[in-house]
Amino acid sequence: GAGSGESTIVPCPRAIAVAEAKPMS
Repeated sequence: GAGSGESTIVPCPRAIAVAEAKPMS
């Protein structure tokens, strides 16, 4: 899920972008 430590398992560039933009990283 976006913000669930997906920094390593990058599933979708869009999902990470949203997670990075929001304080959920």
